[in-house]
Amino acid sequence: MNMINKGMYVMKKSIYLAVILAAAASCALPGSAAMAAGPAADYYYDGGQRHTLLLDDTLLAAFGAAPSAVKSVLPDAQTAQTRGGAAIYRIQPGSYKSVAGVIPGAAVSPVFHDGGSATGRLMALPGGVLVNFKPDWTAQQVSDWAAAKGLAVDKKLSIGQNWYLIKSAPGQASLDLANQIHQSGDVISATPNWWKDTSTR
Repeated sequence: MNMINKGMYVMKKSIYLAVILAAAASCALPGSAAMAAGPAADYYYDGGQRHTLLLDDTLLAAFGAAPSAVKSVLPDAQTAQTRGGAAIYRIQPGSYKSVAGVIPGAAVSPVFHDGGSATGRLMALPGGVLVNFKPDWTAQQVSDWAAAKGLAVDKKLSIGQNWYLIKSAPGQASLDLANQIHQSGDVISATPNWWKDTSTR
């Protein structure tokens, strides 16, 4: 076998193998396909402890939006509950991204289950990050730190010692920012400004 024919043989064998692998993937168990396409795990910190989250892509939380505004973007959205300033809607899986940022005057968030389980408490993100700064930091130091990070202080909180609310966009952005701040090591702890379902389940 000359070099040209040998090269063609290797290429054909590679293509054949790729076809076999693709066919095997398409015949995977339905359960594994559903898991791959279903809710994704995430996490947050609270008091230095890392907590697991489960994203529920069949739900959407809206803060400060009339139902008509949500349904103008997602006509199939069904109100699941209204409590504590949040309206929770049942939506088609994965349609959250088409709503974020397009409902005037509304903070829109994905909905998570706390504890990484579908039975966990519902939680959503109206915006903002709760940050516990070191006890010896002054208000000016907090303000300077925020400015250096391109962030803004909303207000000092009356919980614990040296807690501040840092402004952030609602939804995943506030979760990501809280994790980044916590993991930076600049502060004692940082956690998202969660809305939590208080109903008895």
